[in-house]
Amino acid sequence: NGSTEPQLVIDNVSKQFGEGPGAVLAVDRVSFNVMPGEFVACIGPSGCGKSTLFNMIGGLLTEYDGDIRIDGERISGSHEYVGMVFQEESTFPWRNVIDNVSFPLELRKMPKSERYDRAQKFVDLVGLKGFEKRVPSELSGGMKQRVSIARTLVAGPRILLMDEPFAALDAMTRDTMHDELESIWERTG
Repeated sequence: NGSTEPQLVIDNVSKQFGEGPGAVLAVDRVSFNVMPGEFVACIGPSGCGKSTLFNMIGGLLTEYDGDIRIDGERISGSHEYVGMVFQEESTFPWRNVIDNVSFPLELRKMPKSERYDRAQKFVDLVGLKGFEKRVPSELSGGMKQRVSIARTLVAGPRILLMDEPFAALDAMTRDTMHDELESIWERTG
């Protein structure tokens, strides 16, 4: 959007679980900025605090030291500007693809035809055109993750957090999904 201000500011953020000798410092004084449209990856070994940091940014963990701001506003709980996609399969098994993707718009009480029109754009974006009426049990693991990504994007987040979303997929599907994600990012910012 041409802004010179960071969209996401992580300022000296720390998170400790527990007290006393058994306490675990999961995140220790982390600071960085993310500009609008920027793609940032957090890389580190298992247990280093990546998911904890994501959960703080996503508002799932609200007690921490430091400051997390989106567009200058301090994060305290879930935020409409943040969408999250997780490693675990998260489609609703009783809903077909279009109903899974349109679910966030249903929660907003958007009329059915309008939410289906909007959801269809994101179904197409993630390469699932023709699968709208299929239920998750009829989809591959990669297709289910595409549904999860489309459902997250349809809500219009400004920031998309993805916590190892392709880890459970086979190597070929994972590579394909990485390419798809890059293509989606290029088309949507």
